[in-house]
Amino acid sequence: MRSRPFVMAALCCFCLSTTATLGQEPDEAGSPEKEGNTPAESTPLTPEQQAKLDALKDALKKNNPEQHVKLLREAWDAGIPFEQLPFNKVFSNLYGPTGLGPHDRLPRFTDEWETILPMTIGKEYEMHARAWIFRCAMEGGDRERAMKQWEHVKQRQTEKPDEMLWVYCVGFVRSKLDEDKKFGVELANKAYLAAFERTREEYESIRVPDPVAMQRMRDILVDHEKVALAYCLIYTGNESNPALNPFLKDQPDSTIHFRRVKDAGFPDAKEGERVSLADVDGDGFTDVLVCDSGLYKNLGGTGKFERVDERLGADTDGKCCIIADLDNNGRPDIVVAGREKQKQAAKDRLVVSMQQNDGKFKVIENPSPVTAKVPRAIGVFDGDMDGFVDLYIASYEGNYHEAMGEGTTDVILRNKSDGTFEDVAEAWGFTTDKLDYCGDGVTSADFNNDGLTDIYVSNYRLQRNQLWRNASKDGETRFVQCAANPWFSGSEPPKIGKDDDLGVQGRMALHLDDDGVEHQLYGHTHGSAWGDVDNNGWLDLVCANLAHPRYAKIGFSDLSRLYLNTGTVFVDNTFKAQIAYTERPCDPLLADFNNDGHLDLSIGNNQRLFSNHMHVGNGDGSFTEVTWKSGVNFTNTCGHAAFDFDNDGDLDIIAMDQNEGVKLFENLLNMKDKVAPGGNFIELQLMGAKGVNTMAYGARVTVKAGDRTYTREVFGGRGDGNCDDPVVHVGLGSFEDAV
Repeated sequence: MRSRPFVMAALCCFCLSTTATLGQEPDEAGSPEKEGNTPAESTPLTPEQQAKLDALKDALKKNNPEQHVKLLREAWDAGIPFEQLPFNKVFSNLYGPTGLGPHDRLPRFTDEWETILPMTIGKEYEMHARAWIFRCAMEGGDRERAMKQWEHVKQRQTEKPDEMLWVYCVGFVRSKLDEDKKFGVELANKAYLAAFERTREEYESIRVPDPVAMQRMRDILVDHEKVALAYCLIYTGNESNPALNPFLKDQPDSTIHFRRVKDAGFPDAKEGERVSLADVDGDGFTDVLVCDSGLYKNLGGTGKFERVDERLGADTDGKCCIIADLDNNGRPDIVVAGREKQKQAAKDRLVVSMQQNDGKFKVIENPSPVTAKVPRAIGVFDGDMDGFVDLYIASYEGNYHEAMGEGTTDVILRNKSDGTFEDVAEAWGFTTDKLDYCGDGVTSADFNNDGLTDIYVSNYRLQRNQLWRNASKDGETRFVQCAANPWFSGSEPPKIGKDDDLGVQGRMALHLDDDGVEHQLYGHTHGSAWGDVDNNGWLDLVCANLAHPRYAKIGFSDLSRLYLNTGTVFVDNTFKAQIAYTERPCDPLLADFNNDGHLDLSIGNNQRLFSNHMHVGNGDGSFTEVTWKSGVNFTNTCGHAAFDFDNDGDLDIIAMDQNEGVKLFENLLNMKDKVAPGGNFIELQLMGAKGVNTMAYGARVTVKAGDRTYTREVFGGRGDGNCDDPVVHVGLGSFEDAV
């Protein structure tokens, strides 16, 4: 069991995780117990002072860091002792948008950091305040203002670098001067090496016999410096430079090789977080739907795309999206939910764009009597087996600052075949379990090989994930929650003890709150993916979980997981899987990128500085990381997807990089009309019979090639609200006979 401070910090993983992101434990960076906010021996306040303190505390109930800083400074100027000020709360609220928010928001907070700097002199907060003044000013192009702070700390950072050096590194690479960028990368390497020295004693005190576990622990201890160095390398284009990238020498040669396609026709603007793929116009080339950005037509596999949604009349303005043929007319339609551009308006919107025979779209607004309040992901599945795909829309938490952790209700909609829907959550059994978690992903799959599509929902904020088994029978549609005890055909549900870590709901931890009430805590899952990673004919499951370093190193956080499906039970293979540790992984993607028949694993990261990870699948339930040797490098990405955009027989990647815009990566395995040795493949475009699920979502394909058998499924949604190309791709390696 853990004490309350651990749980509260984990729950509030953004604005209340300040000390962790700063690289320290909660009691080392100005927590109430150490520095300020101490309840003992409060100095009596004058009425004027009390009024200012009350005004500040009242303001802290709302999200307005600029106002918080203003009132804090007024209270401090009025002579209120530092120990009686809620400084830690103000500091955390200011750090949230500067430490984790978009780059373009940082300059507006430079004044706030300078306002609180005098209050921090001589305290541990000082080094944080100076670092963020530097970073914010550099982002705003005010280099002179930034360099004043660097001159103040340069000697100390040179002689004995501390845990804030990474902030200066990123600030330098964001400068407009090339010499600053180069210096920033060099400084990031220094910060990374310094972190190893700073944590050496702690690392060497750990006694774990397995080298993989030891490497993961080392990554956890130096996580922030490693993240900053990776970002600096990618942002400056030095990811393949062995003189500046120390990660290259630590990774094996890769059989996965990509190159970025420049000027592909996607916007440089950081629009759209999620992506859905399909051949919308039927020309044989996969098109790209980017939420809140547009529908992009593939121009014949040339690496060029053209935006066409406005010309064709489609509505693509949404937080999440998916392409599906709702009326089975053979022309894919578009579904978008939520709204990104108007943050507070029409978040619960649901809009359908039905493709007509002339290729243009007819927009249907309000197609359903119910909508998700904060839609985050759309999954498609044929729940009642009537041949028309239905929708599961996962809904996230309410207002971030006022209702953090308070989920909103997921919505399950039956397709009426005309672009409209009806609410079937209760009728189909979904109301037998909670539907108001913080939903962050939906992926449907037949996990128990009974021919019926089941649904897995990824939930955030320490809430358990859900596996809805399709128990439909005799024409009655029914779904049963079974994440704690997955139920396979021909077997009884396994007996689950109170402390058993079984099932696929996430690793459970117990917490006793101040009132003695026991709470079950799980993970922060940012999307999941199904795929047969060990080629045994049963779909396995990868869950990407946020895991703060300070909790990961004591075993409290739920790390990203791989559950191997044996056909009778899911086995947690996380330890042997060797998935690279990172604090904020999201949107796992399983696909065969090197055509060897084994599924590889790509994982994004959902915050500004965090980069992706690419793993080669070994075919036995384990992976080998090859990120830096693969040529696939992007940052701050909730959405990416796989497709063969040039029809050359290898899978390419599109990524929604929120720092630099949409990125297209071409797989270099096969080229036009030239299949590489060991690069054989088979690609299948499945089509439902006339009037029946024309895009074949939920269909299963089994390919037998010699003594190997490969199982693939067409998934109607994956990861953190994205959808890969429904074309089935199977790598065959060097196999050349009939399959």
